[in-house]
Order: sequence, then structure tokens, then C-alpha cells
Amino acid sequence: MKKYFLLCIICLVCCLIIQAQSRQIITTDLSTLGVTPESFGCKGDSITDDTENLQKAINFCKTNKRMLISSKGKIYAISHPLDITNPGEMQIDFGGAEIKAIKPMKYIIKYDNGKDFSTNHNNIINNIVLNCNNMSGGFYCPAAIKTSFNFIMIRNCSKIAFQALDGYEIFLTNSHIHCNEERGTYGIYITTGDSHFDNVIIIDAQTAVYQKTQAVNFYDKIHAWVYKMAESTIFFDVEGLALLNQCYCDTAEKGYVMHAFSILKLINCQSYNNTECYDSPNDPVLFYFANEKVVKESNVSCIACNFNSGGVKGTKLSNYDSQRIQFTDCSIDPSIIGNPGKFVAKAAEGIELITNQGNITDNTMGFLCPDRDKGNHIYLDAKVLSNNKANEIKIAILPKEYTPTNDSYGSCITIREDGTYSQESVKISKTDGAVYIYPSYQRKKQRVTQVVIDMNYKY
Repeated sequence: MKKYFLLCIICLVCCLIIQAQSRQIITTDLSTLGVTPESFGCKGDSITDDTENLQKAINFCKTNKRMLISSKGKIYAISHPLDITNPGEMQIDFGGAEIKAIKPMKYIIKYDNGKDFSTNHNNIINNIVLNCNNMSGGFYCPAAIKTSFNFIMIRNCSKIAFQALDGYEIFLTNSHIHCNEERGTYGIYITTGDSHFDNVIIIDAQTAVYQKTQAVNFYDKIHAWVYKMAESTIFFDVEGLALLNQCYCDTAEKGYVMHAFSILKLINCQSYNNTECYDSPNDPVLFYFANEKVVKESNVSCIACNFNSGGVKGTKLSNYDSQRIQFTDCSIDPSIIGNPGKFVAKAAEGIELITNQGNITDNTMGFLCPDRDKGNHIYLDAKVLSNNKANEIKIAILPKEYTPTNDSYGSCITIREDGTYSQESVKISKTDGAVYIYPSYQRKKQRVTQVVIDMNYKY
């Protein structure tokens, strides 16, 4: 029995020793994955020039395929750009730590995969803050290949915040760019294709996004705006093919600018100018074409988009009257000059039109051409001034070019003299474009005083 008890004790001790050794091995393995700048002499105190030591840390991680890590609160001051050329499989996760420019420079970080397409690239840069300190740009990428930039903050940028000249499969996601209101500042500047930009906010850049390539790039949830520096600002300056989804042009003198052949696809995008922020002496333009040749060559398609002047008077849809812009299920503010879908109805006798608004809702021809658009929307808020108790009341007459080829039917809300509401039928006549309502027979003793018509119709 004693021998059996002693044997159990020995086995238990051995298990504890093995478990402790395994824990030690795991801890040691994890520690070899991350290298901190402090391991190479960096201070991260925002004052000491850490340029040389930080570059040493980068070079070590490139050579040994290690991850460069840091933590929030560290601020590494640099006096000239850092160089990450041929990074191989190097990764960076700075945990929110900051790199700050303390002398003027074109950019803070040069990132270059070169053109070695045989390399198994797996490059990720996460959680880093670049403080351009009003004297530099942010990332400069001569060639980036299969590289992800995630949770990046670039602030006080006086040049180009994120620049990619060549490469493919570049990702910039969940990031924030803040320029310093100077002329010549860019949020995103790209001259290559197959790149993806997702959930990026760009503030106070003269040009939020600049693209010049014959390839395609993808933009999702890009929100750009300026505050009281609207003159000469551009939301999206494009050449080539660009696909935009849920992007928001929030206050810019020019929304979408095309200098050469471009194919622009917008889905669920919005444009708006804030009267408190728009201070340009020039009228804003949503779609700007460099010349007539670009107008004829380029194609713009808008699906389920909303274009609003925001109350800024003189807002123009385009700087050319005729262009290849297709609208499908879009909403266009009637106050926008050149809105081809904007039309007004003529009030019938005894009717006062308080709100008189017509818009195209579908354009299947690929051109802004009112006489060819096949789907329209009308919104009429009318006061009935006459003592009319008839079963049929004429409210308005549509312009001839918007008269349906067949009688169109819908519904409206009527208010009667006793204050009661009811839903009634609407007819748009194919003969003369007259809009009629048909009050219910049982209520005809109470005359209609107001009518609200909000309906789509085909013609």
C-alpha cells in the first residue's frame, strides 16, 4: 500500500512538472512572434527622434518574418520617412500607437512590395496612427500587392494621406483621414486597380478620392466632407471604372469629376451640401465633365441614389445639358438646376398648388432625356378653393411631354371641410394629362378642401 501511495505521489509530481514546462514553452513561443520598437532603443515619448531605431526594428521584422507591435499611448517621433520595402510576410499591429512627423517630409511611411509577383505576400498593417503634424503625407505605396491596411488613422495631413501607384488587391478599411484644409491635399490617391476601400471617413481634403487608371476599383461607405473650405473641393475625381456603394458626398464644390473616359456606377449613394459649411463663391456641380469628348465617351449609372442641394442655391446637376447619365429609382431635389426629371403641373381652375413637384423615377435609355424617360413620380399638395362637391374634381394638368400613353391610376389623401380624412382614387388622363380625383359618393355633402397626391405612373 505504501509503495502504491508513493508511486501515485511520484506520478503527480511528474505531471505537474510536465505541465509547467509546457506552459513555459507556449509562453516562449508567443513572445518570439512580436517585436517592439523599444527592443531596438526607441523611446516612444513623442520627443526623442526614434527614426533610426524604428527603422532597425522594421528591418529586423522583415528579415525574420516577425510582427512589429506596440501599444496605445506610445508616440514615436521621426525626422525622415520610414522605409518598408520588400516586406515579404512582415506584419504590423501597433495597437493604436502613433508615429509623428517632426520635420517636413513627403510622407511618413514608404511601403513597397516591388514587382515581385512570385512572393507569397501576406502583409497586414493594423491599428496605427500617423500624425502628419501639418508637414507631411501619410502612406506612399509605389507598389502594394495583397496588402491590408486596417484601422488606420491619418491626421493633420498636408499632402496625400494614402497613395498607391501600382499593385493590386490593396485594402483600406475602417479608417479615418483628416487633412489640414490646405490646397493640394488628397485623402485617397490611386493609379492602379483591383483595390478595395471600405468604411473610410475623409475630412477637409481638397480632393477626397482621386483615381486615374483603366482598371476597376471598389468603394464602399466612403464619407467625405469639408468645413468652410468648399472652394475648388472635389469628392470623387475619376478616370477609368469605379464602383461606389453607399458613399456620401457631404459638401463639395464638385461631386464627381471626369477628366477622361470613365465608367461610374453609383448604388445607394448620396450627395448633399451643408449651408453652414459651404462657403465657395462658385455654384456646386454634382457631375462635372472636363469637355464634350469626355461627355460622349463616359457613362454614369445611378441606382437608388439621393441627390440633394441641401438648400445651397444654384446647385447644378451637371456642367453639360446632355450627358450619358442613367437614373433608376433615384431621388433628385427639384431645386437642382438641370434636373431633367423636374417638371411642374399647371393648376386647374379653382385649385391652388401648394407643392408642385414632378421627378423621373426611371431612365432606361442611358441618357438624361425627359421625353424618353418611361417612369415618373408626382407630388401635388393642392387646396381646393371652389365649392366643388362633384364626383370628379380636376386638380392639375401635366406638361404634354409627361402625359401618359394610357390612363394611369393611383390614390390620394383628401381633407374635407369638417376636418375628416379619406383615401380616394386618382386618374391621370392619357388625353390631356389632366389629374382627377374621385371623392367617395357617400361623403360628397362635405366638400374636399385639400388633396395630397403622391404617386408613380408609367407613360
